[in-house]
Amino acid sequence: MAHGEGDPGVFTATALPGDPRLLPTVTNAFLGTRVFRDILHAAGVYSGAAGDTHRADVPSPLGLRMAAPGAHCPAESFTLDTWTGTFSHTIRSPGYTATHQLYAHHSLVHLMAFSITVRRLDGSTHPITVQLQSLFVPQSQDLDLTPGPDFQGAQTAPESRSTASAPAACPTAPAARTTGDTSSGTSQSRLVAWQDTWVFPNILLLYPEAARAVLHYRLRTLEGARRNAQEQGYEGAKFPWESAATGREVCPEEIYGAQEIHVSGDVLMAFEQYYCTTQDQQLFREDGGWELVEAVAQYWCSRMEWSEEEQLYHIRGVMPPDEYHSQVDNSAFTNAVARRSLNFAADLARDLLLPVPEEWEDRARKIKVPFDEERKYHPEYDGYSPALSPGEPVKQADVVLLGFPLMHPMSAEVRRNDLEMYEPVTDPAGPAMTWSMFAVGWLELKELQRARSQLQKCFSNITEPFKVWVENSDGSGAVNFLTGMGGFLQVVLFGFTGFRITRSGLLFDPAFPDDITKLNVSSISYLGNKLEVTITREETRMEVTETCRDPPASALEAVLESGQRFPLREGQSISFPTAPGWIQRSPGRTT
Repeated sequence: MAHGEGDPGVFTATALPGDPRLLPTVTNAFLGTRVFRDILHAAGVYSGAAGDTHRADVPSPLGLRMAAPGAHCPAESFTLDTWTGTFSHTIRSPGYTATHQLYAHHSLVHLMAFSITVRRLDGSTHPITVQLQSLFVPQSQDLDLTPGPDFQGAQTAPESRSTASAPAACPTAPAARTTGDTSSGTSQSRLVAWQDTWVFPNILLLYPEAARAVLHYRLRTLEGARRNAQEQGYEGAKFPWESAATGREVCPEEIYGAQEIHVSGDVLMAFEQYYCTTQDQQLFREDGGWELVEAVAQYWCSRMEWSEEEQLYHIRGVMPPDEYHSQVDNSAFTNAVARRSLNFAADLARDLLLPVPEEWEDRARKIKVPFDEERKYHPEYDGYSPALSPGEPVKQADVVLLGFPLMHPMSAEVRRNDLEMYEPVTDPAGPAMTWSMFAVGWLELKELQRARSQLQKCFSNITEPFKVWVENSDGSGAVNFLTGMGGFLQVVLFGFTGFRITRSGLLFDPAFPDDITKLNVSSISYLGNKLEVTITREETRMEVTETCRDPPASALEAVLESGQRFPLREGQSISFPTAPGWIQRSPGRTT
């Protein structure tokens, strides 16, 4: 495989992968298809109900294969350009090149398109013919389709084979172009599962407007989450483990939907991160954000039981993120995220000048988060002990998530013990995002080579030649595994930089392995400002490159732990020796 002339965002190969699951996907987040496939999927178009829900297969006229007629085998190449979101198949014959390009339109999101371009390489006047093979059939097992006009007069051909010819003496001729217009449908889809933790933070730091749209999805599904809680006998809102259009649980395996309840806290953590990063009170005052926060807090309170023996609140009968265990009591992660939910709900109520229910603060103080005082680590749940069950596997990152992203209070000693306790018992064939979180933990502790060795494990989940992620390192599980991609990106955005989103500021504490000498991150969004941050081991440089005018952005400053302050003004670069610190509102200064 050869890369696109060294461009890290362009992947080129002379042959396709043998496993068709590893063909790349082209999408604009509304329409998407796997290349050379006869179906596409559209946001909002689903089939089935409850555990049978899935994305509806929409017949696609885009799944063409181009070939040169005759017995000779011309040179071929296949290129995925992730910068432009295009996939190209090119045939190179002695007298011409033919390129088939497929893309989802960036601005007209209801459109996907392909083009076929034939270009002469000599002065010949002989006709050039390429064959186009299509599997398109206007039928779907999921949809009841009726004939209708094509988009803006474009036509699709139902034939299984056609030819495209370049006229004689024409240097370049676009031979065919077709577009598809697909509208939204109904029902539900298993579409969202725990991406609030893995994907959302990356979107938030780079594209806060898109992050807001993600949160609006949760707002739209709040009523379904309320029904989930009610059906299980609880108050408030319980968000589904696998979510679709309505917020009702659509996971096909009941145990996950019933027990993996930490997802409600993960949803609320996304709202908290957004609030701390943007201070957008409109989302909470006018758009329904407060009602969602309040409902999740109510759910957690109703889910807790008081233990007279321990004088603490318990949450019983859950599945932690480690899905090898179920029906456990007091999952450390579940209880810690519940505490964070209640603390955020109370803080937000005060910011919005609303009354704070006493039970929220009481239960946040008194919920049990298992901790072994003697060995200074967090057991995964009540009764868990690697020493008593040596080698008992843990499926994926679980307790290590207490340090990041939960930022549960603990000493460096406890953080280290958690990492060392769970690293050897975590299944090496488990999901891809796991090792990213171990890497972030070791970066926090400045154990740079240990961090690198954990991050290196992620690369076994990236397949050739188009860098498609798979869930498990043996190639099994989900393909285009967003959770793994999101975890990997968080190592860069939050691990190497040390960024942590807090109520008081955006913390930073850079650290990266020896083989990385400089890190440059552009378009970091914070309180209405866009920042560019460049970090080396010796120096950190920051610049506000853009500020929002409506509403006006907050004036910022960088503060080091030593007490030094550096005002951040638009268009002015500041630098200081690389050290821990934070970015905060500049007191007494306006943009």
